[in-house]
Amino acid sequence: MKKLLIIVVLLTLSANVFADVFADNWFNGGTLHQANFILWENSSYENKLATCGDWLSVTTWKGKLKTYSDFDLLKIQADILVKALDSCIAEGKGLGLTVVEVAVMFIQQSYDLRP
Repeated sequence: MKKLLIIVVLLTLSANVFADVFADNWFNGGTLHQANFILWENSSYENKLATCGDWLSVTTWKGKLKTYSDFDLLKIQADILVKALDSCIAEGKGLGLTVVEVAVMFIQQSYDLRP
């Protein structure tokens, strides 16, 4: 019984550490889910990256984030999405849409943003 308790405690602790290592904090803190273009333009790269990570994790990546390399690839793809949105906004495209609407179009049409 004592061994079982120790195993349960160790598994619980390792699962918490495992989740923290995966997220590496870049994934946390995105607040731009309903942002307009002006707010997006004036936000930090970190906020944009976390928001794009959120969008990807609930769309093309839903249920597929299981390993370190999955999170590494998600971060790369979130960066691609940030750059695509920044470029679109800088060129004045997508006027009349919200940032999330433009993001959804990129996510649906780009094979670079899939697992």
